[in-house]
Amino acid sequence: MPEFSVFYSAFATALSWESITVILGGVLLGYIVGVIPG
Repeated sequence: MPEFSVFYSAFATALSWESITVILGGVLLGYIVGVIPG
């Protein structure tokens, strides 16, 4: 089933991008919270 393979590939890509975005967002938020008070 090639459709399943394409769907799985797209799902994995979206999942990895989502986790990357969450990690970058957390780092950026921590940086902002750490810099503004000081």
